[in-house]
Amino acid sequence: MSKSESDSLIISTVDALTKFSLDLIPGASQAKAVYELMKVVGDNVGKYQERRNEKRVKDFHRGLLGGNSTLIGDLLDVEDYHALLKICLDDVEDDKSGIYGQFARAIAAGKVNEKYKRYLIIILGQLSHQQLEKLRRGWVATNYTLVHRSANGSISPKSVLLGDENEIMDEMDYESLSVRKLVKEGELTKLGNQLAESCFRRDQLMPEAIGETSWVGGALDVITAETVHHSTMQFLERLLSLMHSSLVKANLYDPVNEFYRSELLDALPFCIVLIRDVSLFRIHMCAIRGMTDGRDTILAFIGKKDSELVDLFNASDVLECDETDQKSQTDMMNKINQAVRRKVKLAKKSQ
Repeated sequence: MSKSESDSLIISTVDALTKFSLDLIPGASQAKAVYELMKVVGDNVGKYQERRNEKRVKDFHRGLLGGNSTLIGDLLDVEDYHALLKICLDDVEDDKSGIYGQFARAIAAGKVNEKYKRYLIIILGQLSHQQLEKLRRGWVATNYTLVHRSANGSISPKSVLLGDENEIMDEMDYESLSVRKLVKEGELTKLGNQLAESCFRRDQLMPEAIGETSWVGGALDVITAETVHHSTMQFLERLLSLMHSSLVKANLYDPVNEFYRSELLDALPFCIVLIRDVSLFRIHMCAIRGMTDGRDTILAFIGKKDSELVDLFNASDVLECDETDQKSQTDMMNKINQAVRRKVKLAKKSQ
């Protein structure tokens, strides 16, 4: 008799004995019905568990192979493979199956520091999918300057990792990451970076993958002496809106207010200087030249350009428009936008 036939006979015998015993007990008809129900439920749970495990194994190996028929590298040993697969099958969350496989793939490719490998395998099984997602979003916010939903600022990694201070789950998730040394003081640690980079593919660590967008390049300084003039401010608001729609973070400065740059974005190696009232500009000329700091400057005149002022700057682009013609002003805005995008591309290539 084969082992499977033997097991089947034992199960049938136990089933028959249980029913026979219940028949002998007075008033046990209800207990017998409950037993039958439990047996059906048990069979269904077993089938569900079998289907769930089958799906998890598929998702695990899909993550492990990354859509290929072979592994990149040969550093994944059988112990690590079985350890990760076992933790995957024991996990209460289905969503993590592919992550376990991706982590195994990272080990095979030598992307996981041998010193941290065992520890990271253990804590991978302890973290929830939500906590791993927070880690992923924190990595993206650290490595990209994400556009704030107000389109007037940037999303800091700290705000992503801490979440809503009034939400108990956000607090618990952060504490869980913190106690495992993955985050510290609102930033990813070396371990946190390692785990995020090992659990997610490169395309999963892009702003678009988490439903965000990132500012292009760095912060663009737009400098003028005329923020007190209503008509000039209308022009500037339209210009800044155009910059932001192109995902260029533009900050407006004038010599009167404090010259403050974003901590999250480095200043671009060029700037814009807007001039309308030449006499007012001359009053603040020294301060404005200091704010440009010798950078390439896009000089934009609302009105006729002043060649004498042009010579005072490292002007790479000199533009002018008719101060009484809206179409002429719109054309200059578009030219400024084109010049900025061209310079951003050049700045990226030179990095």
